[in-house]
Amino acid sequence: MKTQLRSLVIVVLALVLVSCASVPQKPAAPKLSVLGVTPLKMGFDKQTFRFNLNAFNPNGFKLPIKKIDFIARFAGIDVGEGLTTEAVTLSPNSDTAFSMDVNTDLSKLVSNIGDLVKLKGMNFDYQIEGKMRFVESGLFEGVGVPFNLKGNLMDKFTKAVGQ
Repeated sequence: MKTQLRSLVIVVLALVLVSCASVPQKPAAPKLSVLGVTPLKMGFDKQTFRFNLNAFNPNGFKLPIKKIDFIARFAGIDVGEGLTTEAVTLSPNSDTAFSMDVNTDLSKLVSNIGDLVKLKGMNFDYQIEGKMRFVESGLFEGVGVPFNLKGNLMDKFTKAVGQ
């Protein structure tokens, strides 16, 4: 009887350990960086910039991103917001390059341009802040991973498309 009870306890413990090991973990946040910025459309009040990004997925599994929503700032002033719905799948334990178009309204800077030049000199600093949202399935449903990209446009500018 003791041998059977001991065997049953060992089997139950083994099943508990196996089931705990198979529970998926919360995904670690991908690390984003800006590879370059390309001006696509330049108008007096509306502009479109393509931000070429790199995302490193530190997880041992794919991360399917459904959409990215964001706010764009130039010299500390909100100049645009957006949503990209182009799905991107980040490969496990590796880098994935993709691009995101940012539509801006730099006319918001015009009223502040004198103050910006006086206080900061010619400031070309940008900030893109937002969340990556994963494909809605299982554990990833509703999960948003925040990101905050900062830099100087002049350091990241690449030639415009077609030039």
